[in-house]
Amino acid sequence: MKEGVQKISGLANIAKVLLITWMSLAGVSISLFAVALLTSNDLELYASISSWGAMVYLLSVVLFIITGIVFFVWLGKATNNAASISKNDKKFSVAWNIFAYVIPFINFVAPYSSMKQIWEVTSNDHKEIKNINVWWAFFLGYAFITRAADRVDDPMLDYITIEASLLYLIGISSGLVSAFFLIRTMKMISKGQEKHEK
Repeated sequence: MKEGVQKISGLANIAKVLLITWMSLAGVSISLFAVALLTSNDLELYASISSWGAMVYLLSVVLFIITGIVFFVWLGKATNNAASISKNDKKFSVAWNIFAYVIPFINFVAPYSSMKQIWEVTSNDHKEIKNINVWWAFFLGYAFITRAADRVDDPMLDYITIEASLLYLIGISSGLVSAFFLIRTMKMISKGQEKHEK
């Protein structure tokens, strides 16, 4: 066993369960927003259904934060494993790989780059790197579109605006695709790093 390479598939499985649960909540939220949009000619019904969609979305955001914590623990271990496998410790920093997600403007590119570096050290299969590309593209779509929905919504109203509902529908759909490819990416990296344990 190479020194420092830890098994991370258990964390990846926990993240997978959390992401699938988040995907289920997000799916319910999307369905409610879609139904609300279909009933937009009846303002009272629209307001009621879109409010339920917003509540389910807020629950999914709480779960997303919990999932993020598990993901960051997994990412830290995957980063350490990559440093151990590559024997080039300067290339990998756990703190950088985690904080890169929250530093404005840097968080547009750095998380993608760090995940790609971990993948390149972990696996020789460069065809599968497309999973990381798709994950990050749809994650950025999710982040930008749901933030746009937050800004378009009118806090003075008792319901979510039709424009915000439509943006939430599109943004959360993008998040679902992103979550699916993140699950795949985490699974492939975990399996790839396990090969280096022995």
